[in-house]
Amino acid sequence: GYDCILPDAVAKNIFTIGAVNKVLNYVAPGSVVMGDYSSWGPTDDGRIKPDLVGAGTDLFSLSASGENTYTTLGGTSMATPNVAGSLLLVQELYGKLHGGGKMKSATLKALAIHTVKEAGPFPGPDYSFGWGLADAAAAASVLMKENGTSHRVEEHTLQNGQSKEWLFTAGAGKVAVTIAWTDPPGVPLKPSLDPLTPMLVNDLDIRLIDADGMEQKPWMLDPINPSRQATRGDNFRDNVEKIEITAANTKEYRLIVTHKGQLVGNDGQAFSLILSYEALDAPKDYYWVGGTGNWTDGNHWSLSTGGMPVESVPGSNDRVIFDENSVNSDGQSVITVNNNVEVGSFRWICTKPAVVEMPEGRLIVHNDWSFSSPHSIFQSYQ
Repeated sequence: GYDCILPDAVAKNIFTIGAVNKVLNYVAPGSVVMGDYSSWGPTDDGRIKPDLVGAGTDLFSLSASGENTYTTLGGTSMATPNVAGSLLLVQELYGKLHGGGKMKSATLKALAIHTVKEAGPFPGPDYSFGWGLADAAAAASVLMKENGTSHRVEEHTLQNGQSKEWLFTAGAGKVAVTIAWTDPPGVPLKPSLDPLTPMLVNDLDIRLIDADGMEQKPWMLDPINPSRQATRGDNFRDNVEKIEITAANTKEYRLIVTHKGQLVGNDGQAFSLILSYEALDAPKDYYWVGGTGNWTDGNHWSLSTGGMPVESVPGSNDRVIFDENSVNSDGQSVITVNNNVEVGSFRWICTKPAVVEMPEGRLIVHNDWSFSSPHSIFQSYQ
């Protein structure tokens, strides 16, 4: 039932993980089945807990019965390390793409909530599945597509009396924005039964306004009616806010982040923003596959890691990615650029040695490029 999460799991700035059965093939929200032992929210003040759910039933794991022993276990104590380990890999990927940097905890939380798979009987969050099923692959995809426009992973600070705005044009499809922040400690209340006094200290707000003046508000829940479907409104309880819409056609949007009252803290309130939408001229992600080969050979490019050849090559707006599935394990792969080629972005996240040689051409990168490993050699003979 509702309102049964233990006190140490209801803090504002942590991840609280619920447990579900393993999801081997996600088709729809109904694919996510709640574990009958997992605790549900809300918190006393109505905040959304758990934050996420993850597989926690019948997981193969270490056993305490002896050395080198394994067993099958279940519980939120299995779901939590499952999600934590997955998000650690997402953090590791961020470091590879950002010179060893780390996301703030609020950024990782916003990204994880931004990219969940829908779970539960209704769209949006609820007090049993939280924001949804954790999806590390989707979170990683946002990081890989990060471009400062249609895919943003950003950290900002809002000062007292300040607002921040972003203007963008999105094509038909999903528009999603999530913010999260590490909120200052609230004032403890005297012991009482289910006090509704909000523990949120700095109340940030997001609004999404389209060119027609239509304003979209974030998801929110009603703790008085915990089984009721999530609605959209002024969320004054949570230090996470999320807006999701499906646009029928191309529109201009204005995203606004503001705050209520006076912010507590001399340095304003830091917050993290995740924004994703369908760009009008969205770049494709091209993954190099097949080890040694010529850059202009479409048999060496795929639209997924380690996937089937796509029989085409990246263009000047596209993103190229070299990962663990791109080169041979013997470290002898050679990628040859014989002509001048142009790409939008370049990502080298492969830890295996390889050589990119340019005897008669140049590789032109118009936007950003990153290397997470020293095991790549670029050779030019011009």
